[in-house]
Amino acid sequence: MKQSIPLVVLLPIILLVLPATNARLREFLPGNLRQTDETIFPQQCDGRQFTVCESCDTIKVCISDSANALNPTRRCPAATPFCRSQDSAIGASCSAQPDEYCKNTEVNQNAFVCTGAGFYPDPNSCRVYHYCESKGVQADSYDCPDGYKYNTRTNYCQRTLFPCTRGVLCDPNDRRVFVPYPGDQSYYVFCQYDYTNQTAAFKGAQIFACGKDSTFNENSATCEFRCPRTGMFVNTANPRQYYQCYRVGGRLKYKTNTCRVDQVFDEDERRCVVVPGVTISTTTVPPEVTTTPEVTAPPELCVRRLHFKG
Repeated sequence: MKQSIPLVVLLPIILLVLPATNARLREFLPGNLRQTDETIFPQQCDGRQFTVCESCDTIKVCISDSANALNPTRRCPAATPFCRSQDSAIGASCSAQPDEYCKNTEVNQNAFVCTGAGFYPDPNSCRVYHYCESKGVQADSYDCPDGYKYNTRTNYCQRTLFPCTRGVLCDPNDRRVFVPYPGDQSYYVFCQYDYTNQTAAFKGAQIFACGKDSTFNENSATCEFRCPRTGMFVNTANPRQYYQCYRVGGRLKYKTNTCRVDQVFDEDERRCVVVPGVTISTTTVPPEVTTTPEVTAPPELCVRRLHFKG
């Protein structure tokens, strides 16, 4: 006759096994960098096909194998907006469905707009995040593994027990220009709607960053910097800007200054430095570093340096 094991005996064993299993899963992981169409395309004419894909949405007709300039290209029409490689007997063709490599590119979904430098959450997915070198450039986009979601505090993917869902970022009834990003007010959101019709049509959302030690004040619709001490600190979301922190009546205050268009602020050097590759030769006087307990007005600065330590 089989003897049953009491539940009180099994429960401690289960509790011991679960942590051991979970320990094999790391709490934080980096995301997987998405391939862009620039890493796959343009495909070259090699004499084997009549057509190839120039990009995710552009097809190229192969007239010459050696002189690529002779090969005409054409954007795929709106009805079949995607170029698919080797989709027919003659080679590539325009299709209603994207190529496997293009499923995550800007052709298939709205491209993320870099509004500044640094890491940004995705406005549509809690498992996607982006890294921007600067404002206006193309972002590097990352996907978190299954069972993970992006953590804006650590800039890593964090393990989650439940499927993550993107919270509501935009409300058509909220007519504010900017709204705080849910869960992390170091970011804020611009929601774009078309109000020409009776029902507002959502056009997209852009996410902005306040930068390190700054938070978005929804009442004033501005980013407010929190001085850690006296000194000069770069705006990590806009490296052309820096904050000069000083004391007035024993309280820390700050002034926002901006470097020239060809410069960024270097905290180690405590001055503006020329961005590599920019050849503007104007030179200004370096700032005067103050050590007095009270300063009524922080110094202006911008100087040239030949190399920027990134």
